[in-house]
Amino acid sequence: MKKFLFTIVILIILISVAPMAYAAGDDYSMQSNGFTVYTADGLMDVAEMINSNTAYSSYDIHIANDIDMSGKIWVPIGKDAQHAYSGVINGGGYTVSNLSSAHYEEENLAFVGVAGSGAYVKALHFKNIDFHSSKRCVSGVIADVTGVATITDCSVEGKIYTGDNYAGGLVGVVSTASSELTVEDCAVNAEIYAANHSAAGIIAGDTAGEQNEADLSTFPTIKASKVFVTGNFEAVNRVASFMGYNNCVNVSFENCVSLATLKYSKATENGAFLAVDNQSKIYLHNCIVFSDLHAFYNLSITESVQTVEFKNCYLLKDKIGKKATIATYNKYGYYQYDDTQTYKYKVIADVVVDGVGPQFTPFTEANTAYRVPIIKYDLPSGTESEVFEKSCNIASDMFEEDSIQESFIHRHIWAEGKEEVAPTYTSTGITVYECDKCHAVKRVETPLKKSTFEWNFDKSTKTLTISGEGSMGELFTPNTIPWKEFRSEIVTVVIEEGIEDICDYAFYDCIRLKNITIPSGVTLIRSHAFHNCKSLTTVVLPETVKTIQDHAFEYCPRLESINIPASVTKMGYGVFRFAKEATPVITSASEEYVVDGNCLIEKSTKTVIAGFAHSTIPTDAELVTAVGRCAFQGCTGLEEITVPSNVKSIGVYLFENCTNLKKATISENTRAISDGVFSGCYNLAEVTLSSTMTRVSKLTFNECISLKNITLPTTMVWVGNSAFKNCTSLDTIIYIGNSAKWKKVDVDSGNEIIEEILKYKRN
Repeated sequence: MKKFLFTIVILIILISVAPMAYAAGDDYSMQSNGFTVYTADGLMDVAEMINSNTAYSSYDIHIANDIDMSGKIWVPIGKDAQHAYSGVINGGGYTVSNLSSAHYEEENLAFVGVAGSGAYVKALHFKNIDFHSSKRCVSGVIADVTGVATITDCSVEGKIYTGDNYAGGLVGVVSTASSELTVEDCAVNAEIYAANHSAAGIIAGDTAGEQNEADLSTFPTIKASKVFVTGNFEAVNRVASFMGYNNCVNVSFENCVSLATLKYSKATENGAFLAVDNQSKIYLHNCIVFSDLHAFYNLSITESVQTVEFKNCYLLKDKIGKKATIATYNKYGYYQYDDTQTYKYKVIADVVVDGVGPQFTPFTEANTAYRVPIIKYDLPSGTESEVFEKSCNIASDMFEEDSIQESFIHRHIWAEGKEEVAPTYTSTGITVYECDKCHAVKRVETPLKKSTFEWNFDKSTKTLTISGEGSMGELFTPNTIPWKEFRSEIVTVVIEEGIEDICDYAFYDCIRLKNITIPSGVTLIRSHAFHNCKSLTTVVLPETVKTIQDHAFEYCPRLESINIPASVTKMGYGVFRFAKEATPVITSASEEYVVDGNCLIEKSTKTVIAGFAHSTIPTDAELVTAVGRCAFQGCTGLEEITVPSNVKSIGVYLFENCTNLKKATISENTRAISDGVFSGCYNLAEVTLSSTMTRVSKLTFNECISLKNITLPTTMVWVGNSAFKNCTSLDTIIYIGNSAKWKKVDVDSGNEIIEEILKYKRN
């Protein structure tokens, strides 16, 4: 009996110390230091285990099958800094497809959210991902690198969207001085969009903060080699092929290629290769970009540039008559190529810039202390298609046959299977084609279609009649509308059957317009079409309208009713901007847009895009989580508003010039106020901020001359430039914190009134 008991004890001890190895059904198996994943449910379970128990943060993950994540809502492995992931994820060459966030409302969205030292993702492919967050830092593989991390033999295809800053194809940001990122043998084909700044194909940028510019050891390090990127990268600014925002980083890119389309709304701080903003050490060797941008935005905005080495790099241009420099802001001077050439794309070769001071002396054999960029040009003639083909061929030669990168490089196959597109006639002079394979967008300037419509103004009835077939014609401006001399007289507009769109500025400043007939067949209402139609009260849109462009009904103060047909799939920015005292009844049959609380809401993003006097922001988190930029701008009839707790993001200039707004409440889950939200609210006297508020951005309370007191929570970390500018009545500021905490708050210039009041209160 004793021998039997002894045997049982020994077995128990052996079992307790043996490596753990068991299967959770057929979804995953667990070993002593890692997981093997077989299914979508297994991947979800493993991510949840890592995110709930830091003991698993360094466990390796081996992907053993192709995994389809359709129907799953993804929460990143290593969802936050507390659970930063530092293990190895070996994809085994398999593909994870249809990975979706379903509008994640946190920072750091990617396959891996926060990566600590030791994180390594290899041989894993992501197809048809759809990552969408209202917060900053979204990418395909790793959102935030806080230590030493590596990505090799990976690819990303799909959509990457942030409602804030930093959208990157492979990586969002490196965020600490100790961050080291290595990326090798990877490819990206994605729609990358940042609602504010920083979008790029490899890494969106760094947020490590300004380092000691004289000490490279304090710089984060980023190295990328043999990476191919394509798709559409878009942000307000800081858009680039490889890396967007750079602030004191040590960057090296070798054998990297981009055929991506770069889009931006602000013309500064964008670059074909990198959008370099502050002093960094930059090495680019054997890199190719196909873009109409300059190589960089700038090389340095300070007098203490480190080193820029730019060797054997091609910048292939696809725009006729475009001047190019190595940087748009560059104390070394502007370097342009020959404008007399018909087609131009330049080769920048053997460019080295180092050791410069406030004065830059051209390089000569006698003076080697300073050197300027040496630029060589290659300006062959040819069609746009030929130029693009050459760039593809050069790119293909850089990568091994049948490699990940080489498989992503292709001749674009434009809509309807055409590789070369003959000019077609359009009303705008621009034809847009989308590649069937990678969804890249090509905009081609084409001859304008001669206007076929006719118009007639009957002075006796004050009626403008528009007739004809197809588009209303050219891209008009307020001064080129044919009936501009009758604008102040028009009372009624009749558009007859056959017209397909309402042109830009069609009824701009028609201040007496009261009645309009829009026929079935109109599919598009272009920008500013009804701008400042002060007498317009009712609009009936036909069931054929698909798109309503930017500012279409802005400055329509007496609008009483308008319908959004089921056919509408896209509405632009500021459609009802400066609605003033208007309280229209909006009805919507569209699947994309819904009306609640007299607010117009974009369902896909859960964002209020327009509000009016007496509108109430819905409190349903399933319906609304954000209020978009300028949604209530210029709504003079608005007197009181509450941003409810389900709203986590509010857009810039949200309530600007709501001159009768007296009271505003920002509820608990809104942690930041964007630029100019209450600017020009002259009668705003009472504001309640969220107790979790961390940031008040620039010009937030500009010219709030009735504001006498405000309470700033202890969670505050930043007050933006001139946030309280011209708040002439402000005399009481309560800060829920002590002097030591306030000293840690970053207060930008133009806020002297806060410092003065708080200093007085502390004394």
